[in-house]
Amino acid sequence: GYDDPELADDLELAANSEDIDLIIGAHTHTLIDPNDSNAPKRIVKNLAGKDVIIAQNGKMGKYVGEIKIDLDNLTTQSQLIRIDSRLDSLIDKEAAAALAPYRSRVDSLLNIRVAKTKEALDQQQLANLFGDIILQRGRQLAGRNVDFGLINNGGIRNDFPKGMVSEGHVMMTLPFNNYIEVVRIKGYDLEKIFNKMIERNINGVSSNVE
Repeated sequence: GYDDPELADDLELAANSEDIDLIIGAHTHTLIDPNDSNAPKRIVKNLAGKDVIIAQNGKMGKYVGEIKIDLDNLTTQSQLIRIDSRLDSLIDKEAAAALAPYRSRVDSLLNIRVAKTKEALDQQQLANLFGDIILQRGRQLAGRNVDFGLINNGGIRNDFPKGMVSEGHVMMTLPFNNYIEVVRIKGYDLEKIFNKMIERNINGVSSNVE
């Protein structure tokens, strides 16, 4: 990631290296715009006093990053290209044809109804709902009492719309092959987990947790 208080990050790597000229990061989804004076710092001095460039494009495919490297002069130029409607007319026909068989299969999942909602559900609401589902399923798997369920914010990637919820919506919201695990944990360790959870958004617990 770009900056992480607990782990080695892009800034620390740049400052403590000698032979790295460019870092293309991603994990923190940081938007570093070379043309924005308020953007996070993108040039860091390394141990040899030379510039290291850090690049990240944000998230959700809103930008494509372009970096031009001049190997003769050892210079770089970079920019962020916004992905918007002005690119709609530039669709590559060969690529579209190659994707067509897969697109129809993916689009069909949006027509397989699995639930109905009275209101749209955001990621935090879904996290709590999934906490209840994990608790229920955990009790079925364990064959004994399970105290509560929780889910972290990394596994939930979308909202549910108002009205019909399709299999496609579920897959876009929970895109990873995660597993429900039933574990025994000491109260001391559980407290550390909860303290970490409150530092971040969109963590879910089952409704029996106070």
